[in-house]
Order: sequence, then C-alpha cells, then structure tokens
Amino acid sequence: MAPSLGVAPSLGARCKAMLLMLLQAAAALKAVELHAFAKSRGGGNPASVALVADWPADDELAALAQRAEHGGPTAIVRGAGPYDVRYFACDGSEMTFCGHATLAAAKEALDDGASGSFNAVLAGTVAASRSAGAVSLTLEAGPASEPPPSLVDDALAVLRLEACLGAALYSGTDLVLELELDAYEALGAVDAKALKALKALGRVVSVTTRGIKPVAFRSRCFVGGAEDMACGVAHCGLGPYWAPRHAGAMRAVQDSPRGAVLDVSVDGAAVTIAGDVVRGSPTLRERVGDAARNLATSLIAPLPRDRSLEDEAKIELVKGGALRVAFIAGTALASAWSLTLFGARWQAPTWQAPVVKAPTVRAPSVKTPVFTKPQWRAKAPS
Repeated sequence: MAPSLGVAPSLGARCKAMLLMLLQAAAALKAVELHAFAKSRGGGNPASVALVADWPADDELAALAQRAEHGGPTAIVRGAGPYDVRYFACDGSEMTFCGHATLAAAKEALDDGASGSFNAVLAGTVAASRSAGAVSLTLEAGPASEPPPSLVDDALAVLRLEACLGAALYSGTDLVLELELDAYEALGAVDAKALKALKALGRVVSVTTRGIKPVAFRSRCFVGGAEDMACGVAHCGLGPYWAPRHAGAMRAVQDSPRGAVLDVSVDGAAVTIAGDVVRGSPTLRERVGDAARNLATSLIAPLPRDRSLEDEAKIELVKGGALRVAFIAGTALASAWSLTLFGARWQAPTWQAPVVKAPTVRAPSVKTPVFTKPQWRAKAPS
C-alpha cells in the first residue's frame, strides 16, 4: 500500500495560523523591569511588574518570575484600584510580601499625582502614592522591644564585631545594631550561611550608623542571611530607631553593592518610605548614545592617560580621519538616497555626431536711390 502524501496547507490556512500565533504572542504575560530606590539605572533593587486583568494560572506566574534576568522578585498586579498583588521569587516560589517590589508596582500602576491601596494577598494592605517620579509606601512599624543580650552577642560574633552602641528589636524578628562610624566602615563581607544559621536572629538584621548631612543614617541590611540591595521592610525598624534624634523626614542611604537612597518618615506606628523608581530596560536613544560612547572609548582607550604631544597628535588624527570618513559616507548616502527618491537613473554616456547647420542663402536686397533736393544759394555781388 502506497503511503499517503500530505496535503500542503492553503495560503488562507497559513495566514490564519500565523495570525493566531501573533495573537497568542501579544496576549502572553509580560513584565517590566524596574529598579526601586534608585537614582539611575543599575542602582537600587531590581524587580519585575506585570499588570493583569485577572489571575493567570500559577504555573504561568511562576514561569514569568523565572524568566526575570535580574534575579529579583516579580509583582503581579490585578485590578484598577484597589489593587491586588502577588509576589513570586526568581525560583518561581510565591512570597508573602516584598517592599521594593510593591514600590515598583505602584510606579507602574499609578498615574502621576495619584494614590491607591495595594492589597498583598498573603500579607495585608499597603497605601501608596506617586508624585513627580517618586513613589511612597506607608507600612506599619512593629512594636519595639529590648533584644536579649545573648541574641546581640551572637549577632556581633557572626558579624565579627566587638561591641555596638545600641540595639533594638522590632516585630520580634527585625534586629537593629548601631555601630560607630569607623566600625561600620570597617565591616567587610558577612558570612551569609553563618548568619542564616542563627534562627533566633529572625528574618532581618540591620547594621546602622549615623550619617553626614543631608543623610540622617546609613545601613546595611541582611535578609535571610544574604545582603539585600534595598530593603523597605528593614527601614520599618531603622526609621523608628533613628526618629527620636531627627525631626521630620530622614534621608537614608543603604550601602549595598548597588546602592540605594530612601526617604523615611515616622508618624506613630506608621512608617512612610519613599524613593525613586527607574526603568531597567534602556530606550533606543540611550542605546545609540551608549554605542557612540563605547566606540569613542575603544578608539582612545589603548593610549596612556599621561599622553605626550605625539599621542595627542595621534588622537586628533584619528578623530579627524573618522569625521572625514563619516562626512564623506554620509554625503554619498544622502546623494544616492535623494537621486533614488526623485526617480533619477544613471545612464552611460553615448557619443553623438555634432549637428552641422546648413547655410542659409539670402538674396541681396536692392537699395532704393535716394534723391536730395538741390539747395540754391544767392551769389554775393563782386
């Protein structure tokens, strides 16, 4: 029995299949990368935000979080105010709450000058507002208590510190240790495994010191033993700790590898944390600018910094040559484009014999004689 031959799909069927694929790609769940508590791209703490009309399947949300290249959490926002939020870590597991991801979600969901409430499905409601690019969150500061001396000693031993100026415990889990400025700046890398092994330390350990105006205080925050890039939850303890020494809003700097700037204000049990949020993906204009700067750097970088007159002449020669080449190429392209635009076509020149005009013969014109009237004059008598 001869095998049956497959029938090729018709053009209409192929167009329908392609249209279906495009619709599925457009409807796919997408997230925007944002950097919270950052003044520029590359600072602060990265997070992804996706706005949805209804909750997709949990496996889709986990897959979306796993696709995040920055390694930070992903916030899924549903609704149009009030908003419901779910958080997923980069490994696809669902999180209870994430402060900097909520800040990024408010930046993406709220219009400029607007405010709203974000209901963390597994935690609670957080009030947020956005104004002139900055976003603020209002969280609750947990009750403060005196930490046990053994807890402070264990933390100092793990951090390889001898003593601290003060210590406080917030919400029964967040430990704050104040250090002298010299001891704080001398603090190096922290053993994350050893810090995580101390279960009694709770979820957040913050090491802080005084700042220099306009900075009220500086800090390094460790969540689950690992150093956090910018932790809003940690400042729910740091803010009330420093509030008695500063009136009004406090500028805080978190000395993480990426750096973070926060504005913290305390009003009773409410802690308001504000910061800037910038987009993580560059625009086309920024990409072109970066490429131009990289090209210029690659041309000049091989030369030493303490350049001689000969090196300076080389640089000017390279610059001048590059500008000339760019000018000539641009002029040629513009000319070719303009000729093509107006429909001009180049044709090879052909030789043509010169055109000789035949002489024209004209009959001579007959001149009419001109008669003049004689002039008579009287002769003078002799």
